[in-house]
Amino acid sequence: MQFKTSILLCFFIGISYGQTKNEVLAQKVFNNITNSVGNNFPSPPKLNFINSVDKIAYTYNGSVFLEKKALNLLCSFDDSQDALAYVLSHELAHHYLNHTWMKNIGFTYTSELKNQLNKDVKSINNRKIEETQADLFGGFFSQISGYNSLTIAENVLKLLYKNYNLPETIEGYPSLTDRENIVKNNLEELDKLSIVFKMGNLMVATEDYKNALKCYEHILSKKFTSREIYNNLGAIYLKQAIDFDDNLSKYSFPILFEENTRATTKDIYRRFDGLSESKIKDTIIYHLNLADDAFNRSSVLDKNFMKPKVNLLISELINNKITKTNLDLDFGKRLEQLKLSITDENDINLLSFYLGLVPKIDENEKIKKSSIISKYNKEVFHNTTSSDSLQNLNVKNEFSNLINELKFTHLNKVDKTISSGDGINIKINKTTNYEVYEYNKSKYFIEVSKANLSKINGLSENLDKDAIFTKFGKPTSIYKINNLLYLNYSKNKFVIVLSENQLLEIIYYN
Repeated sequence: MQFKTSILLCFFIGISYGQTKNEVLAQKVFNNITNSVGNNFPSPPKLNFINSVDKIAYTYNGSVFLEKKALNLLCSFDDSQDALAYVLSHELAHHYLNHTWMKNIGFTYTSELKNQLNKDVKSINNRKIEETQADLFGGFFSQISGYNSLTIAENVLKLLYKNYNLPETIEGYPSLTDRENIVKNNLEELDKLSIVFKMGNLMVATEDYKNALKCYEHILSKKFTSREIYNNLGAIYLKQAIDFDDNLSKYSFPILFEENTRATTKDIYRRFDGLSESKIKDTIIYHLNLADDAFNRSSVLDKNFMKPKVNLLISELINNKITKTNLDLDFGKRLEQLKLSITDENDINLLSFYLGLVPKIDENEKIKKSSIISKYNKEVFHNTTSSDSLQNLNVKNEFSNLINELKFTHLNKVDKTISSGDGINIKINKTTNYEVYEYNKSKYFIEVSKANLSKINGLSENLDKDAIFTKFGKPTSIYKINNLLYLNYSKNKFVIVLSENQLLEIIYYN
C-alpha cells in the first residue's frame, strides 16, 4: 500500500513539473470547464495524459484520460482551445451525467472495446441518447467557460476519425454522420438556451423579476447550472429585498448581474394592508438569505468569480441596515481583499456611508473616482433633486405605437421561435434597423443598436453618459449586467445600455 502511494505521488509530481506545452493548455481548458460546472456530486475528475494510441479519450474511475496523440491533434487547430474543449467537455459530461456505460468506453474505442458492448436495440438507443446529452451538456459548459466547442466540433470529429482510421459506421455506436447531426442539432439547442438567457437579462433590465426567474430556472432545469445563472438569481433576490424597503429602494445599488427556489415578489406582499414593520423586515431577510445561498453556489462553481463575492458584501450592507447593526470592523479589509477597481470599491464605500453604516467618509474625494451609481446616490442622499424630476417625462418612445399594435396582432413575421415546453415561448423578428422579441404573446422588446439609432431618432452613436442625462434626464433605476450599464426609464418604457459610459443600444419595451 505504501509502495502504491509513493508511485501515485511521483506520478502527480511528474505531471506538475514535467507537462508539455500542450498538456498545460489542455489542463487549463479542463480546469476552466470543471470550475464552471462546479458539481460536487460526483466530485470533479482528474485529467490524465496517456501514451496509448487507440482510444482518444475516455472516463474511468473518477478520471478523464486523454491520449497524447489526440492531444497533439487537437492542438494543431488554430483555435486549439475550442477543439480541446469539445473533447474534454464531452468526457466531463459523461462523468457528471453518470453515464455508466461510458465508465470505460469514452469518446471512441477500438475494435477490442467494441466487442464489450451490448448490441441490443435498447442499449444502442441509450448510447445515442447519452451521446446527444454529452455533446449538448459539454457544448453549453464549454461556451460559458469561454470556448465555442460546437462551432469547431464537426472539423474535430473528421480529423480524429481520419487519424485514428475509424470507420464512419461502427456497430452499436453513433456513426460519424450521426455525431455530426448531433452537433448541428445541439448548436440549435444551445442557441435557444442562449436566447432564453438573454431574455432573462432583458427581464432584469426592465425589472420583471418574475419572468427573469422563470428564464433562469428553465436553464437550470436542463441541468445547466452555472456560476452566471446562480449569481443572477441571487442578484434578483437581492433586488427584491431592496424593493421591500422604501428607504433602501431610493438608492441605486451596485449589484453585479452576470446571469432556486421560487420567491414571492414584492407586489404579492404589498397586496396585504397594514403589513407590519416586523413582517417587512422578516421578508427582506428571507430574500437576503435566498440571495446569499445563490451567491455562495455561484462562488462554489468558480472560486475566482468576483461578482457573487461583491454581491455578498452588498447583501451584508442591507442586512446591517435592516437589523440596525454596525458593520464588522473587518468589512473594509474584506472589501480591499477583493482587489476591485477603485471605481467599484468607492461605489460600495459611498453606499455604506449613504446608508448610515459608517459615520465619516471623504465623500467628495471618493465621488471623483466612482461610477454613475454613486453620483446618482449622492443626489438622493443630499436631496438635491426631487424624485419627480428624476426623469424627463416628455421624452418620446419611438416604438410605443408599434408595441401597442403588437399587443393586439402579435408578432407575425418571425425569424426564430423558441418554445421550451414549460411556459416560455419566444419569437424573434430581425429587421434592417432593429430586432423585436415577443415573450409569451404579452411582453415585447425592441432592440436598436447604436449603429441604427441615428436612423430612428437622429441620435449620435457617440453619446456619452452626460449627454444622455442632458437629453433624457435621470433614469428611474440603474443596473449592471455583465460589464454593461443599464439605465431604465420605466415611465417612458425604454432602457439605455452603456458600454464604458458610451451609448451602445436602446431597448424599448411594454
